[in-house]
Amino acid sequence: MPYSLFKKYVLFLCFALYSSFLSVAHAQTTFLGQESLSILIVYSRTDILWLSLYAGALLALLSYNFLLFVTLRTISYLYYALLVGAILLAYGAFNGLWFSTLWPNSLQWHELSLPIGLILTGLFSIQFSRSFLTTSSRSPKLDKFFFRLTLAFGLVFIATPFVPLIYISFTTTLLIIILCFSMLIASIKTSLQGNRASQIHMAAWLVLLLGIGLSLAQQFGWLNNRWFAHYALSLSTLFFVLLLSLALAFRIIITRSQTAKFHQQVIANSNVKVAEQVREQTTELTELNEQLRQQEGVLKKLAFFDGLTGLANRVFIQEQLKQLLIQSRRNKTKVSVLFLDLDDFKPINDEHSHKVGDEVLTIIADRLKVTLRESDTVGRLGCDKFLVLLESSREDKHDPAEVAEKIRAAIAQPISMDWFILHIGTSIGIARYPNDGSDAESLVAAADAGMRLDKDNKKTRRQ
Repeated sequence: MPYSLFKKYVLFLCFALYSSFLSVAHAQTTFLGQESLSILIVYSRTDILWLSLYAGALLALLSYNFLLFVTLRTISYLYYALLVGAILLAYGAFNGLWFSTLWPNSLQWHELSLPIGLILTGLFSIQFSRSFLTTSSRSPKLDKFFFRLTLAFGLVFIATPFVPLIYISFTTTLLIIILCFSMLIASIKTSLQGNRASQIHMAAWLVLLLGIGLSLAQQFGWLNNRWFAHYALSLSTLFFVLLLSLALAFRIIITRSQTAKFHQQVIANSNVKVAEQVREQTTELTELNEQLRQQEGVLKKLAFFDGLTGLANRVFIQEQLKQLLIQSRRNKTKVSVLFLDLDDFKPINDEHSHKVGDEVLTIIADRLKVTLRESDTVGRLGCDKFLVLLESSREDKHDPAEVAEKIRAAIAQPISMDWFILHIGTSIGIARYPNDGSDAESLVAAADAGMRLDKDNKKTRRQ
């Protein structure tokens, strides 16, 4: 046992002996000076001394563990202190000690103090065991059962002032028996899961069950008032609280030991773990960078390209035209803009659904890519409108009008669907830099006007 923990237990024993000495002195004063008290009529001098020593020991345990709770802020110590206080209340009420010393003029409270003490003992023992055994994580089903048992004790506590004591006593006794056996089951289960402190917890409940059994045997006349049966209940409860205190201390020792081993293991393997962590973080960063590059490509594609056809979208094609005009001024090349609008495309969507219309647009986009040069740029302005950018030097004979006719011929080819064939035409307007405009906006507007004129001429010829 570590020296600091040993020192704490020496301090506790000194405090316990001091409390017991005060209790004995109080008992002697009571026995010598107040012989009219009812407790002295029933109990002998030895019994009074034993009750005082018992109360002093429980008070010492209660005070010591409450101080540990204040110091360590561990809820198990608070539940333990409350449990010891409830046992002290119940046992003093059972023996008439509190009635003779604390409330001799309150007979009604004396009648209620015993069942209330037993109910509080059940409540606080459940809360202590739930916290000590950590049943919420180790055994959730058992933890739910303890919660329901807590509610049962709470209901009996509320009903105590209003229900006859015989019913309260019977119900409380039944709940305590259920509690004892369920605590044994919980201790066994958590012990099998590797919780060594649960073995001491189990021993405490076995001792309490043994004391209750001997006391009941004496009450029913199965034992001839032997001394171990006479003191069985008080001795069993005393050993019960002592074993629970030992279990708490043992858990602290185990926790500290595990913590020390863990720190030693961390120190021994720190270099290996750091290297592994560096490798893992490097791998994660590499994967993250790759994901960012992929996401950047996806975002770039979404920002600059049409999701249906894969062509440049309106924003990107207009930006490309601006850059192309800057290069044309510097390199003294020619730039032509072709504005395309499909003829009678709306009836396709109306008659055959938008899905067919999307397939038609995809096919036309593929035909435009095949018809144009790699140096040419084609984009979709929206719906069935397209824009083609042509750049050529003075030596280049790439006539935009000839390109327009090639586009018409490519688009005019029949489009075979599942059970029908479509024929699509296109109207094209041409604008040349710098004859028809000096910037991107004016060139697109001129090409759009040429396309509308081409579309009107087709309607005139049809009429």
